Amino acid sequence: MYKIKVSLLTKFFLSLFILTVISCSKKEDDPEPLNKEEFIQGNFGDEFLRYKYPYDSTTLSPEVPKNFSNSYEANSGNGVINMIRTETIDVTKGIQITIVGIDLDKAVLPVKFNLDNSSRGFVEIQLRDYFAADTIYGKNDSVNFIGRSNQAITLILQSKEKDYVTGTFYGKISSQSGLTKEISNGEFRIQLKR
Repeated sequence: MYKIKVSLLTKFFLSLFILTVISCSKKEDDPEPLNKEEFIQGNFGDEFLRYKYPYDSTTLSPEVPKNFSNSYEANSGNGVINMIRTETIDVTKGIQITIVGIDLDKAVLPVKFNLDNSSRGFVEIQLRDYFAADTIYGKNDSVNFIGRSNQAITLILQSKEKDYVTGTFYGKISSQSGLTKEISNGEFRIQLKR
C-alpha cells in the first residue's frame, strides 16, 4: 500500500510540475494576435464609406494576378502597393489606393506621402463606381473620383506587421466633370500578398 501512495503522489507532483512549466512558457511580451479585419474607410464628402471586400482583379483582365487587390511588388526598392476594396461582395462601388516608390522591407515608418514629399514616391486614390464603366474618367464622369499625393492627397503609412499595413489618408479627390469630394478620417488596414 505504501508503494501505491508514493506512486500516486509522484504522479501528482509530476503532473503539477508539467502544468507549471506549460503555463509559464508564455512570455509577458508575446504580442496579441492581430485583428485580421481588413478595410479602407473614411468620410468622403458628407458620407462615411467603409470598403471591406477584396476586389476580384481577374475581372479587369485574365492577366492581372488574383491578389492584385492587396499586393506588394518590391521592384528593386521602388515597390508598388495596391489595395482595392469594394462596398459589397457583388462589386458595385469600390476604392483603390496605390502607393508607388516604397521599399516596404526597408522603410522607416511612418512614411508620409504628399506634395511636400513628392521625391519619396506618390499615392493615387480612386473612388470608383464599377457600374458606370461607360463613363469612367471621361469628361462627363461625375461618379468616379481620383486624387494624387502630388496634388491634394496626403497618406501616412503608419505600420507594417506580418505584412498587415495600416495608415491614414485625407485630402481632395475630383471627377473629370469638375466635382470634388473632401476626404477626412481616412484609414486602412490590409494584409499584403507578395
